[in-house]
Amino acid sequence: MTWLICLFIVGSMVYLITPQNAADHTQRAMLGLSAISQPKLLMLLPLVILVWLAIKAFAMPFSFYTLAAVSFVTTSIVLLVPRWRIAILPCAFLSLFSALLGVVWG
Repeated sequence: MTWLICLFIVGSMVYLITPQNAADHTQRAMLGLSAISQPKLLMLLPLVILVWLAIKAFAMPFSFYTLAAVSFVTTSIVLLVPRWRIAILPCAFLSLFSALLGVVWG
């Protein structure tokens, strides 16, 4: 149930952050989060989640589900950085195998 709630929150944030007109490439000088470029702004949420997961992962014993959560977040970060897109499949396979191992040995 918490995954569904998190999915709704992340989907809402992406919907609110994405520009209404994708062809509009004008840069306006604004203060606050509006001054950050769009790819960097989209990178903030996965990085915050990754830091939170790292703090939680060191506070509890090892679990394959924790590894799956970290690899899910790293997959989204890899998608946002064009040079790192070569690592999409290894991140996806790591999340798949860690989730499967969590089910089998959990």
